[in-house]
Amino acid sequence: TALELFGLPPRALDGQSLLPVLRGERTLARDSFVSMQTDNLGGESYPSRALHERRWKYIRNFGAENAALSNVVGHTLTWESGKELARTDERVAQRMHSYLYRPEEELYDLEADPDEQRNLASDAAHGAQLDLMRARLRGWMTQHADPLLDEAR
Repeated sequence: TALELFGLPPRALDGQSLLPVLRGERTLARDSFVSMQTDNLGGESYPSRALHERRWKYIRNFGAENAALSNVVGHTLTWESGKELARTDERVAQRMHSYLYRPEEELYDLEADPDEQRNLASDAAHGAQLDLMRARLRGWMTQHADPLLDEAR
């Protein structure tokens, strides 16, 4: 987007310019996208990949048996204020715990649960959706020769 905005030639990037969306020429840039976290800043690496679609979000956490710390944990004012609130608010304490200890897989229905509070990955009623999202993410990882592909099987 920035390259196109400034009139620079496009580069070999896995992305699409959002400029047509910003100009009102298109309403959506794409139907889905993958985000990833590969390393933490100064600490153990607990990578993840997430497939985002309009309704569904699937996250695969690698190394989930360990404390898969997010990059926002432990070095922001938000985190520190959350720790203070968690001493007296059980809901805040549970939410902070969920940031520290991630399950291997997460599945969220963004229409019903836009704040991603209810992980549906272990809900048998959503097994088909989980399998579909898992396969789509694995396909993306294969297409992009993701080094974590072997761990995703």
